[in-house]
Amino acid sequence: MKYLLFLILTVPIAVYGQTLTVENGGSLTGELGSQIDAEIINNGTVEISEFVLTGNYNQSASGTYVSEIMSAVIATSVTINGDVSLEGTLVVENQSPGLPPMEDAYTLMEYTGALLGEFDTVDLPAEYSEYSVSYGQFEDGKVQLVRTSLLPVKLIEFNAIREEDYVRLRWKTASEINNEGFHVQHSIDGLQWSNFDWVDGFGNSQIERSYTTIHSNPVIGENYYRLHQIDFDGQSEYSTIESVNFDAVDAENTLVVYPNPTVGEVQISSSDISFVRTVSVFDLNGVLRLTVDYATGGTIDLSDLEDGMYYLQIEREGKQPIITTVVKVK
Repeated sequence: MKYLLFLILTVPIAVYGQTLTVENGGSLTGELGSQIDAEIINNGTVEISEFVLTGNYNQSASGTYVSEIMSAVIATSVTINGDVSLEGTLVVENQSPGLPPMEDAYTLMEYTGALLGEFDTVDLPAEYSEYSVSYGQFEDGKVQLVRTSLLPVKLIEFNAIREEDYVRLRWKTASEINNEGFHVQHSIDGLQWSNFDWVDGFGNSQIERSYTTIHSNPVIGENYYRLHQIDFDGQSEYSTIESVNFDAVDAENTLVVYPNPTVGEVQISSSDISFVRTVSVFDLNGVLRLTVDYATGGTIDLSDLEDGMYYLQIEREGKQPIITTVVKVK
């Protein structure tokens, strides 16, 4: 059964069926105690409601969800026992204009399933200009109006892109609260990480911000990247991990260190070996452990180093250095 709603329902109701559609121009208001056992498709307006929905709630780009804050203490909220898909508009009305907010967070919608999407447009009363919408970030399973100072940095994009012989890191935030900045980190195994750059944040921001930096010394093989975001109060969180592979793709950059792993000595095989001048060996903490003049070829002796993984920075005349890894074993 499918319902097309054009009327405002202002008394407790019980609706049972498969799909309840609020058409563009139509409205649905369910008072406290109303029960709806169906899927709601909102192309119109769901306003100042406190019903319980057993089913999914889907709001289209033409839909509007209206919540009212009463006496600066509590907002009208719908409980959804199902999934939520959001587009369109959120309108928050203030029952007591001029009365300052009394709560840190106002729940506008509760859900038990998955949340997909966000409102395209948010219309807030003037008294709530320092609030932002939280889609489960402040409390799980709730769409809330939250004091901006309490919300974390919201990272919406992080990419690592190979460009010639370096990696460009790009990321975006939708909002920032108390954001001091980002440590940009690199790893060759996804387990041990080192900082190679620091990028200042914007502190507090409610508009989209874009960042970029470059890692100029990737290793041959897999390179892993992540962000370590730091608040001014010392709290922090990590981004997802991105990877870039630098296996040689042309003859100029083809280089092999062998044997690898090694019990002691290694050699370099390269299509442009005559350009190699020095080889520097670093441990995973970035400490220089050994430097070898390789202009005349030969071997690199790691016998005196502890077992483990090391970076080899291979300097080439007139060319970018190449960084690769070697494992020393017994």
